[in-house]
Amino acid sequence: MASNPTPEDGPVGSYQQKMNEGAYAEARTLIERQIAGGPVPEDLRDAYAEVLWRTGEPERAVEMYLEMAREAARREAYTRAIGFLKKAHAIDPTHAAVPALLEELSRQALGVALTPEALSRCSLFELLDEASFRVLSQAAVWRLFMPGQTILKAGAPSDQRLFVLLRGDAEVIYEGEAGPVSVGRLQAGDIFGEIGLLTLRPRSATVVARSRVDVLEVPAGAMDQILTQRPEVRPMLMQLYQVRLEKTLKAVKAAARGRRR
Repeated sequence: MASNPTPEDGPVGSYQQKMNEGAYAEARTLIERQIAGGPVPEDLRDAYAEVLWRTGEPERAVEMYLEMAREAARREAYTRAIGFLKKAHAIDPTHAAVPALLEELSRQALGVALTPEALSRCSLFELLDEASFRVLSQAAVWRLFMPGQTILKAGAPSDQRLFVLLRGDAEVIYEGEAGPVSVGRLQAGDIFGEIGLLTLRPRSATVVARSRVDVLEVPAGAMDQILTQRPEVRPMLMQLYQVRLEKTLKAVKAAARGRRR
């Protein structure tokens, strides 16, 4: 006698497999059969919004993501809400409702407005669950810097704060024995201060605002809790550190070659 199919054997497992294969029309058919059967869990609605987009209905997909973001925010699941808004923005970067709702929700959660650009570039938010996001939202401080103001100073002791640039742009200046060298620019969504956090060494570079800059400052105590609750944040910061170290070395070498000419 045959046993009843499990969810993994039935439509749920099948639609996931079809999506992995890129067979979105078939996945859509399977999901719609599942949806017709009763209450729809959030993960299934998330998948349905994606297949709507992939099968030529981006407007419906965006509206679904906006609806799910509002529902998640009502139960204070802000990481879920922000994740849905990020997906909506990826589908339609011009949709006016996305930045408006993102500003509203981020002000509720963080006390400062996020932009879609900052959200799309910031990998930190993707790695936080609701508990760690709550730690960040309760401890983080918004800072405003005007053009020319120093945000971080090379040589200053590390106090293990981490920073997220929310709006504007800033310049990173390495101050070595041969003099200052511009080694990069920071834009909305970029994280900085990770070197001092990870190594406990003095700040390795000066960061100067080149426009009006909004910065989210995460204190050391909050970062300790986040790194304990979400160990995957540390490898992300370490990778960022290594990439920036390589860029800095290349920029310093290029500047040295330029001075010798």
